[in-house]
Amino acid sequence: LLAGAQRLAAVTKASDKLAGATLRIGSVQSAAAKLLPGWLRPFRALYPQAGITLHLGTDQEVNDWVLADAVDIGISGEPHPELDNSVVANDDFVLILPAAHPLARNASIGLEAIDGERAIFSGGGGNQQLDAALAATGSSPNVLFRARDNATIFGMVREGIGLTVMPDLTLPDD
Repeated sequence: LLAGAQRLAAVTKASDKLAGATLRIGSVQSAAAKLLPGWLRPFRALYPQAGITLHLGTDQEVNDWVLADAVDIGISGEPHPELDNSVVANDDFVLILPAAHPLARNASIGLEAIDGERAIFSGGGGNQQLDAALAATGSSPNVLFRARDNATIFGMVREGIGLTVMPDLTLPDD
């Protein structure tokens, strides 16, 4: 979700090149990796002299940074009632399994199928949505770890430590 768009519009109107200005962006990891590069290319073309700083955090951290005016724009998967929010992308959660896992043979798997399964979940974002979906299906995986770094989670899944459920945007291109 994009918060602070009005503030950004005011800044961009104030200077045609934003010379000396720095755009402060707070984002969850997946959006920073998959969405921001495409959004920043036209911004950089319009404002080549503007600086950009990127802060990566959890959904809650990003919302807190916007509320504290530590960033100009926040990209988070969880709207905050005190912030202006706009949907800029929709994403699906996907189940990621070790190749040898018995469930890997299925084309489609419901969350109820992972009840009791060993899992590594993200500590970086999307937790409220995933927790709500698991509760709705009555599924309770055995969460062994919560990690903020997606590469760490994928490495643990690859080694057969457990499975994970993450937004599709988190998947590496390969």
